[in-house]
Amino acid sequence: MPVSEYRLLQATLAIRKEPNHKSELVNQLLFGERFKIKEDSNGWYKIESTHDNYIGWAEDKILIEPYIKVEISYLITKAIAFVNYREDIMQLPFGSRCPTYMLKHNSNKNDFISRALSVTDAIQLMKTQFLHAPYLWGGRTVLGIDCSGFTQLYARCLGIELDRDAWQQALQGKLVNTKEELSSGDLIFFKSESDKITHVGIFLGEGKIMHASGRVRIDLINMEGIINSQTGKLTHRLVNFRRITK
Repeated sequence: MPVSEYRLLQATLAIRKEPNHKSELVNQLLFGERFKIKEDSNGWYKIESTHDNYIGWAEDKILIEPYIKVEISYLITKAIAFVNYREDIMQLPFGSRCPTYMLKHNSNKNDFISRALSVTDAIQLMKTQFLHAPYLWGGRTVLGIDCSGFTQLYARCLGIELDRDAWQQALQGKLVNTKEELSSGDLIFFKSESDKITHVGIFLGEGKIMHASGRVRIDLINMEGIINSQTGKLTHRLVNFRRITK
């Protein structure tokens, strides 16, 4: 029977727009994430990730295994956590999924969770693990992360899988119609000069937003958009608010 799905067995995997090293980074997969191989071409795999159906190219020199359902899967909730892997120690990034046996010698229970967090706890976790992390287009780790990668990992802490790009996430959840209905943890979307949705952040309440722009930062938000907390200038124009929790 042909293998239909694989699981990543290395910390991260660079996903590129085209099958060559000069092509732009458009995404990263994290340890334990599943994907399908759609095409094999000259040392590159065209893959589709299972959790968000994102398609891109990855070099075929990667550690993978056929996916077999594991009863308990833990979510890494530390920027970088140390786990056991085949008699060695591996460093896994926030958002990775791993089975119980890989955590048997990790005594720090704050490094992983097996159940979804509350909005309050998820926001606090994203602050402590990602605040000031550098921006990287296509990135999804503390070493470099983009705006929608940041909100995607936040949602995962809530037990929710979001799509990869900001414009896709803007189609998920429920529209919040007015500023008065806005709650901490809602997502806020922003547009470019061409009116395309290009940015997303997490509403913190009290007129503040946490987002990845240059770095993961906390800025001010009003009905026009994001106000840089250092310069006082408008940096992103507001489109709408969406609630991803029930």
